[in-house]
Amino acid sequence: MTTPGAPTSPAHGKETLGMNDKVKALSRNIEAIYPLAPMQQGLLFHSLMHPGKGMYLLQYRHVMVLPQLDLDAFRQAWAQVVERHELLRTSFVWKQQKRPMQVVHKQVELPIAYEDWSEIDEAEQQARLEHLLAEERREGLDFTQAPLMRVRLFKLAPDTYQFVRSYHHILMDAWCFSIIMMDFLDGYRAAREGRRLELPKPRPYRDFIRWLEQQKPEDHQAFWQQRLAGFDTPTTFGFGHPGRVIDAPEPVEDCVEHLSVEQTQGLQQAAGRLGITLNTLVQGAWALLLGRYSGNRDLLFGVTVAGRPVHMQGMESIVGLFINSLPLRWSWQPQQSLGAWLKALQAENLSLREHESVSLAQIQGWSEVQRQDLFQSLFVFENAPISASLRQGQLDYLISDMANRTHTNYPITVVIVPGEHLHLQLTYQTEWFLRAEVEQMLRHFRTLLLNMGDTLARDTDVPLQRLAMLDAAEIAQQHAWAAGGLAADEAQLQPLYVERLQRQVRRTPSESPWCMASAASVSIS
Repeated sequence: MTTPGAPTSPAHGKETLGMNDKVKALSRNIEAIYPLAPMQQGLLFHSLMHPGKGMYLLQYRHVMVLPQLDLDAFRQAWAQVVERHELLRTSFVWKQQKRPMQVVHKQVELPIAYEDWSEIDEAEQQARLEHLLAEERREGLDFTQAPLMRVRLFKLAPDTYQFVRSYHHILMDAWCFSIIMMDFLDGYRAAREGRRLELPKPRPYRDFIRWLEQQKPEDHQAFWQQRLAGFDTPTTFGFGHPGRVIDAPEPVEDCVEHLSVEQTQGLQQAAGRLGITLNTLVQGAWALLLGRYSGNRDLLFGVTVAGRPVHMQGMESIVGLFINSLPLRWSWQPQQSLGAWLKALQAENLSLREHESVSLAQIQGWSEVQRQDLFQSLFVFENAPISASLRQGQLDYLISDMANRTHTNYPITVVIVPGEHLHLQLTYQTEWFLRAEVEQMLRHFRTLLLNMGDTLARDTDVPLQRLAMLDAAEIAQQHAWAAGGLAADEAQLQPLYVERLQRQVRRTPSESPWCMASAASVSIS
């Protein structure tokens, strides 16, 4: 500590001057500072609360066959993508501020790593890749250092490469995939030809933040209070709870099924004839499945909406996080007709869109559910537009083995990806569930969805209670049990009862369960 007016040592003076120079250099590199979108705040909060888990860290990857790779052009193209989009040059600060802020830097350097793995066998290549990705999830990305994205390229064989782009979800949503990939492809072609790609500057993401700041949440309060009135307990799954599985290798896992081309087309046609979207049909299957699993007629789960203001010019070309998660409350009765129920569900979805600018935190504040998440499952239908060039395969290379990673803060995230083969995915938190349970749930989801499509093709007035979620093998097993030809597996049934008892003890520790057998008292602790 120095006293006022006291001379400082030469070493201290040089140190202070050095610090001042660094501060000045940092400030000169700042382009803009502005608040976070509510969704960004939520992702930041959950990521900071769960360090080492890789929550909301996305790791997109594909294998590509690219003859005569120009590595310099590759690097130059990605550098230009980062230069073009401000969210890719953004860091986040929150420790010294009243509320989190995002800092757009004028210049940042995108980490691009290249390694030659062509001398090792395929199994070792895959093992090495999985190790690197797992290590990245444990380490996470530093929110205070831009960019929150990195690119890696591994040579697997002559002209064959493993591409990985890791980034935090706080930067962008699925809509941005096409924007970024087309910017890179066009930039790569230009760089190989020795020219710089000239594109019109996109509208800045801060315009969206400014629009959000101008919205009045109180204008939507009555709507959400009416929708959530009387709902005070989140919809559960009838199985699973936090802490049930200890020391799982990964915090989340995916269960995935793909429908055939014929099955996918059948669902699309059934939805079209009824005048609803494929999104509504699949969403209805999830709602009915939740009703069957939870035993509730009054249901609530989360849905993701695009969130881009359609009236604002240029919003479609911005890289940024626009999506929002909203609660969808829906009910069902056994005698309701399938067609009318689905049409009403689509109308409800349209109603929510009129009130989608409000944050989930604000909505929950208007609900009767407190001190816990409003819902335990999030339904995501990936309907972001894809460039015609990407759809039609007009690329400079062949792509295979595409994959991305999903990790939200919800116990189950439903991910639906439309395409030639409809993609059905349940991503679950491994501390909550056993994999076999979620795999069975996915089979029930698939069976119920296909039965809904087949039923709509014949008769839209069929009651909901007539829709089966069990496949032929499960139905045959139940018939065998009913006929007495196959006894229930006591070893499988017993743990369920024990687990229910343990759960009740945890829920009411002050009330020790007990039972009376003959004249003796037996206590269970």
